[in-house]
Amino acid sequence: MSINTPGNFTTTRAAQHRLDKFIHRFKFEQVQPEIYNSLSKEAGILEFADDIGADLIAMATHGRTGILHLLTGSIAEDVVNHSKRPVWTLRATPHAA
Repeated sequence: MSINTPGNFTTTRAAQHRLDKFIHRFKFEQVQPEIYNSLSKEAGILEFADDIGADLIAMATHGRTGILHLLTGSIAEDVVNHSKRPVWTLRATPHAA
């Protein structure tokens, strides 16, 4: 899923290309990539979950703490704090290419 925001706009073609590369790289099958437009990433995730009637929101997090967390914030934390449905977070680890 890709969320377009006014501050981080990506064309549909560029977003679709990025999603296709990700799907191919990790050999996903039977997935439906989505491009969603919203005012923020957090709002886009919550709105999309509402629109499709999701039972659960699953997302990766960087797990930042301390000063870095204060400076950059956390999309996952904002989603957890504002979601009406359960949110499952998984700490992302760097993947060697």
